[in-house]
Amino acid sequence: MVAMVDVGGYRLFANLDGDGPVVAWLTGIGEPWSSWSATLAQLGRPAARLVYDRGGVGASEPVPEPQRPRPYSHFAEELARLLVALNATEPVILVAHSFGCNIARVFARRYPTRVAGLVLAEPSMPYLALWPGDDSYRIDGDRADATHIDPDRGGDEVLSLEISAPAVVLTRTPGRWRSPQATEAVDRDWRAAHCRLAAELAAPHILAVNAGHQINYDAPELVAHAVDRVIDAVSGAPLVFEPVRVNAVGGQLTKCPHPDLERNDTPGS
Repeated sequence: MVAMVDVGGYRLFANLDGDGPVVAWLTGIGEPWSSWSATLAQLGRPAARLVYDRGGVGASEPVPEPQRPRPYSHFAEELARLLVALNATEPVILVAHSFGCNIARVFARRYPTRVAGLVLAEPSMPYLALWPGDDSYRIDGDRADATHIDPDRGGDEVLSLEISAPAVVLTRTPGRWRSPQATEAVDRDWRAAHCRLAAELAAPHILAVNAGHQINYDAPELVAHAVDRVIDAVSGAPLVFEPVRVNAVGGQLTKCPHPDLERNDTPGS
């Protein structure tokens, strides 16, 4: 079902299609739903797939004026209203990338009974900054009417999760950064933050063998495998990742902390 769905004074593009548990796909900053296309094509388990564009992204209408920087709870509540409008009343599996992971974490904190599972691919730092002075990520898209982000208030909302849903955390290949400002310390902090998140969720932590931050583009089969396993777990099977199968789809199961993280496991700002 493709539709423009009213979520309170503006409409979001959304497509809910298929049978099975509802899987909602949350994109990175400014990314349209189609950034998940390669991963969606690799899925092996039946599911009702909900893809959508946030306000001011892709085909969706902008958030109404007055335009002001919004914390992550704005985006989490937007998703909550969308699910209600689509009559998706059962707990959903949230599959999120980058900034979308912060939205998923805030949603799960606010609505733990509405979350059946979590797949967090390359989660952003809560306050988005990767090194001192990094303030690159404050607008959700490149449209003139894109939604501005308040990472200071938003970061304060990313609190520990107290849910027992099956979950998995996926991380880029160690050292796979484009920016020269991403030093070894930044890389350690990134993986250490993901390790702590995996421990908090009692979740497997999987490193990509050959993928950067855009893991949804670089390793779609790996992400899809993680989603398939969580769908199985939500359907009653144990959450199991076989190392041989994970390796075959471009990943590596890892134990936290990684040996080189024991020297410095303090996350960046």
